[in-house]
Amino acid sequence: MNKPSMHDTVIASAKESHAVPERVKSEPPVTAPVWSSIRPQASLFDRLWPYVSIARPDHWFKNVFMALGVLLAYFYEPTLFGPQSWGMIFLGLAATCIVASSNYVINEILDAPSDRHHPVKHLRPIPSGRVKLGWAYFEWLALGALGLALAYPIGRPFVATAALLLTMGLVYNVRPIRSKELPYLDVLSESVNNPIRLGLGWFAAGQTAIPPLSLLISYWMV
Repeated sequence: MNKPSMHDTVIASAKESHAVPERVKSEPPVTAPVWSSIRPQASLFDRLWPYVSIARPDHWFKNVFMALGVLLAYFYEPTLFGPQSWGMIFLGLAATCIVASSNYVINEILDAPSDRHHPVKHLRPIPSGRVKLGWAYFEWLALGALGLALAYPIGRPFVATAALLLTMGLVYNVRPIRSKELPYLDVLSESVNNPIRLGLGWFAAGQTAIPPLSLLISYWMV
C-alpha cells in the first residue's frame, strides 16, 4: 500500500483547517437587529401632535382682526352691547379659528408634493410621513364642518361669512385657480381674508346688516 506523499499531507491538513464544524453549519446566520422592532413606540401625544400642527393653531392670532368688526358693530348700534353678547363673540372666534385651520390643512395637503423636494419643508408632517394623507383629508373636512356648525347658532349672516372664508381657502389652494401661484393675485386673495374677518366680528356682535362698503374696502388694504 502506497504511503501518502508529503504534498498530499499538506493539502489534507489545509482542508481540515478550513473545514466548517458541523455545529457552526447548523446554527442560523447572525443578522443585524431590526431597530424598528426594538425602538420604543411613540407616545399618543407624539402620534397626534403632527395632526394638530398642520391645523396651525399658532396662526389663530390673525383672527384678532375680528376685534375691529366687533367694535364697529357696537359703534354703529350701541344697543347691541351687553353681557349676553360676549358668549356669541367667543363662539364666533372659536368658529373662525376652526374654519381657518381647515384652510391651513388643505394648504398643507396640496403643498406636500413640492415640499418633499424642499431642503427645509420636507420635514413638515405630511411630506415626512408623520401624517397619513387620508386622515389629513378627513381632518380638513371635519374642521370645516365643525367650524360651520359652531357658526350656526350665531346667525345666518355669520354662517355665510364663515363659508366665504372657507371658500377663499379653496380659491387660494385648489386648482384650477390656486391663486397662491399667481403673481399679484396671491396677495390680493390672501388680503381678502381681512375684511372677511371684520365681517365675522361684525356679525358675531349681533349686526344683521352688511358692514359699510367703505369699511370693507379700507380693511382689505390693511
